[in-house]
Amino acid sequence: MVHYSGEFGEQPSSQSGTPPEKQRRHFALHFVRPSYFLVCSCIGERIQVHGRGKQRINDAFGNQLQLAANAKGGHTYKLHNDIVRLAMQLVSSPASGIFATTNGKNTFSKCLRPGAQHPDESQRRLLQSSIPDGRVDASEFNPPSDTFPANFLIGQKTLVEMKTLARTDRTVRTRAKEVQDEMDRRLRELDELNPGSTFVQTQKGYNNGIYLALVLGSFGQFSPHASDLVDLVAQSRAILMMRYRKIRPQHAYGLCRAPVVSRLGLAGSLGWVRLILDRFRDAVCTHPDSSTPFVNLENDEFNFESLDSQRRGGGGFRNWL
Repeated sequence: MVHYSGEFGEQPSSQSGTPPEKQRRHFALHFVRPSYFLVCSCIGERIQVHGRGKQRINDAFGNQLQLAANAKGGHTYKLHNDIVRLAMQLVSSPASGIFATTNGKNTFSKCLRPGAQHPDESQRRLLQSSIPDGRVDASEFNPPSDTFPANFLIGQKTLVEMKTLARTDRTVRTRAKEVQDEMDRRLRELDELNPGSTFVQTQKGYNNGIYLALVLGSFGQFSPHASDLVDLVAQSRAILMMRYRKIRPQHAYGLCRAPVVSRLGLAGSLGWVRLILDRFRDAVCTHPDSSTPFVNLENDEFNFESLDSQRRGGGGFRNWL
């Protein structure tokens, strides 16, 4: 995999008529491999960033180009936020007793011991980095245990942390494990710097401190916890489906799970496509324009939250099937 683009680039091009150099460019862009076509002139060069930030050394992926003073940047941040919003919108189901939010600012707001000295800049950054990307509250969701697969999110309040991984030397599973370790370390450090604080204690109140770590890789693949998230959504929607239709639980679960898998997976893949295109614009365009949003949060198949209102409006159950 490390030499993916190079191997494909060396393949004979007699059938396709595409020169090998152009093949290398295409695969480098598609697989987020080192793209010498885009950044060969500035690999290893120092890039002046916005404001007073430290100069960055550009790598073969062009990861630092978005930080350049004349570049729009912010593409990874935009991808991160879009995936988090979509995940929380999918899992939120008040009718089933599941609540989700992207607002995690108040999670540790009261953990600093009373009378503690005003934190310095390093502590403020540590506090900021400890804020979770979201929260899932499934404490009121209690499906039959013998009907659906077990899920560690059921009956718990869980913190969510989302990361992107534009590297091929580590797997999304490894990065997800690192996310858990990083969050544990930050909260322990805050408690040690401020004796009497309750950061770790508060963390343990959320599913015994286990985070829902969502990591999106450069091939559009998610870390294993994404399957737990999808499973929770499928279970909640299957229960709602069975209220209005005589159907076996396994069939309802399968019908509800498939579109959620497709929607989340497609969003991850399209998100990386947009990221690559936006970085390309930063590299070659004088005034780069941002790509259009790739996720429409309004259209959600197999969401039965508003089924009653749809039935009253004459839409009926056929709107979802």
